[in-house]
Amino acid sequence: MQASALIKQGKQDEARELYQKALASMPSRSPLRNLFATEIALLQIDNEASHETGLKALQSLADDSANKYQDLAQYYLGQFYWSQGKMQEAKTIWLKLIEEQKQYGEAASPWAQLATTQVSQIS
Repeated sequence: MQASALIKQGKQDEARELYQKALASMPSRSPLRNLFATEIALLQIDNEASHETGLKALQSLADDSANKYQDLAQYYLGQFYWSQGKMQEAKTIWLKLIEEQKQYGEAASPWAQLATTQVSQIS
């Protein structure tokens, strides 16, 4: 919660450091590891010095089928591509997310629902 508050205050570097400390102190099997890793990747993407590192980390998290937060990473990876004007890449990521979530029916990820809305806006 402290890291989220720091982000809202515009202190992204401090928030990233806090997430990294928390990640380093977590057990390797903690269900929160990939959630925090996604937050770190997103903060790195927004920083010019660590942009490429963050993008590679987010891509890895989005491709990892064992990641319980894969849907989150996929959505934000698509969002990144969208923000860069790379609509085909965004659409590809989002369609994969939507397809993978179909098996859950009404219990599908809310990230897939957001991706569906975004895909409908791409011609």
